[in-house]
Amino acid sequence: MPEHHRDLAGSIHDAAFAGRILVMGIVNVTPDSFSDGGRFDSVDKALAHAGRL
Repeated sequence: MPEHHRDLAGSIHDAAFAGRILVMGIVNVTPDSFSDGGRFDSVDKALAHAGRL
């Protein structure tokens, strides 16, 4: 598992036990995605968009 995924998993776990509200978003990066029209078709674009969500 990539390091940034481990960090995120730990953050989610810590927040859940602290009683904080959690929000999750899904960025569909498949080439045939109907929702984004293929605008986030690379890792860099998808991560940048996820950061803005």
